[in-house]
Amino acid sequence: MRNGHYSLPPLRPELQAACDEMHAKEDYFAYAACRTHDGQAWEVNYRVGGMCFALDGQYPDRDEALAAGAA
Repeated sequence: MRNGHYSLPPLRPELQAACDEMHAKEDYFAYAACRTHDGQAWEVNYRVGGMCFALDGQYPDRDEALAAGAA
């Protein structure tokens, strides 16, 4: 704890890469696909304004995850 604030743990590398990809697209809405924590599937992360979220659901491959993000 620093200065009375709790610091967040670092994001896992796959999620950090997805966040970096979304932030590079300076659009109001952006999305990116990344591997799930266990590496068995893909998930979609998206940003609306300054808030980041994850879609419910997992996808067997990256193309399906990206299609879900585009929808």
